Amino acid sequence: MLLITARYAHHGAHSGLEPLHAILEQNFAVDVAKPSRTAKAALALDRFSHLIPRLMGQPPQQAGWSPYYTPSASLVEGAAIRQARQKRYDVVFCESIEKFHDRLGLIKQAHPGCRLVGMVHQPPSWWRLNAISAGVLDDFDAVIALSRQSRDHVERELGVRSVAFVNHGVDVTYFRPPEADRAIQDGFDICVVGDWLRDFDLVAQTIERTSAETPSFRWHLVLPTAARTTDAHYRAARYNNVRWYSNISDEALLALYHRCHAMFLPLIDATANNAMMEALSCALPIIVSDVGGVRDYAGEYVDYVGTRDPADVIASLRACVADYPAKRLRAAAGREHARTHLAWTKVGLQMAAIAKSL
Repeated sequence: MLLITARYAHHGAHSGLEPLHAILEQNFAVDVAKPSRTAKAALALDRFSHLIPRLMGQPPQQAGWSPYYTPSASLVEGAAIRQARQKRYDVVFCESIEKFHDRLGLIKQAHPGCRLVGMVHQPPSWWRLNAISAGVLDDFDAVIALSRQSRDHVERELGVRSVAFVNHGVDVTYFRPPEADRAIQDGFDICVVGDWLRDFDLVAQTIERTSAETPSFRWHLVLPTAARTTDAHYRAARYNNVRWYSNISDEALLALYHRCHAMFLPLIDATANNAMMEALSCALPIIVSDVGGVRDYAGEYVDYVGTRDPADVIASLRACVADYPAKRLRAAAGREHARTHLAWTKVGLQMAAIAKSL
């Protein structure tokens, strides 16, 4: 197998897809696509970055179909094409089609027996918003979708015949419950983690309307400094009970999950969501927007908010405080659900099985 890996800067070693690599290596002899030194040097010169696809042998064929297909992504894709031409692989596994695919079909032209497997991460709204139509995924022999809604969209609107829904995984060994109970004492700590497809206007309104709550709500917002650009961020930052985090370590993130009494996840759309799965694995009570593929992961183990009305969020938060022992018991059951259904040791084998079946 040749692996085109999708490591994201905002994910630590225990978040995202990093644990999948070990599972694949247990089932295949895995090489990882690695750009050459020459290509890396070209990328370092920003003013020449547009030449990278040509340096790799061919200009983009579908340039512009995905906003995530950057010069650095082109660099990795070009390395995969070069390595696949030099060595025959049974399978090329692309961990993010949105990020790395433009001309991977060239591999099959060189070696028709090679099979392409790819994973799509973004929800249907993203594909529609970017006007992505049928045909862009035709080179793939199998596509893995991370929610049932995404699977249906890829089948019906993008015309892919071989698409399977497989849950994203979570590192349940690392993301574990705290040793001590989360007792409510002088305040109620709530974490909001991530910025992609988050409804921060709803967060700001909820913070504004609960500023005089008893016991007091203490908010912990984890998102990159560069992403704090909207009016909603400024409105939330006016309050002393809001603490901000950026570029925190794996250890600090786990400690925050252990410190907090609940997670609020105001989603606009989603397939899988790493923050939600991590909190679920830590047995942290969760209040989440009922959108996209959330129910494929959270099931009956969270509280759902079906509207963008902050009154509904506040009601869920107050109910969590009032009946916290019961919420903790349900969260413990959610931990068991994550351990038995969402662990990478289970999910990774399902993905490997798809690759082996081709």
